[in-house]
Amino acid sequence: SEAHKEVSQFKVMSFGQQTLCLLSAFLFLITMFALAADFMIVEEFCFRTFAINNRIAEPYELSGLNGNALNIVVSPYGWTVLVLALVAFMAHVLFSKLLAASARRHLDSVKRMDMSQVMSPVLPEHPPDPPDTPIGKPAPAADFAGKASPASGSSPCVPPHGARDVD
Repeated sequence: SEAHKEVSQFKVMSFGQQTLCLLSAFLFLITMFALAADFMIVEEFCFRTFAINNRIAEPYELSGLNGNALNIVVSPYGWTVLVLALVAFMAHVLFSKLLAASARRHLDSVKRMDMSQVMSPVLPEHPPDPPDTPIGKPAPAADFAGKASPASGSSPCVPPHGARDVD
């Protein structure tokens, strides 16, 4: 969604989200490099070679696992790689949950902002100035009879267009 796209930009993420993202990616890379090296190098240092037709009960010399299935993992590097992969996976899941929560918060704030604009329209900061007379000066104050007030000393106000003078 759009909210997820916005909050998943690296520069928008919090420091914690950035750290989790980089930690997860870095640990996954280390794990994959270690597994690739274990596969390419003749001497296994992470996992022993074991085929489906081998027997667990047989000794290592006969391609077995000395009676224990966990012996497929070579200590200490194999267990270290497994723990790193687990930590990378957990960091990735946590990062995903935090990012989803950020997207929900962002979406809620956008909805609240939209609702506030519907409920209360934006009003100008300052009310508009009163209209001036054609010559650029405010109209003189008038009394109830349509005559200019004595304080202003000017002629009576012009009635609005279409108004009739009733005597």
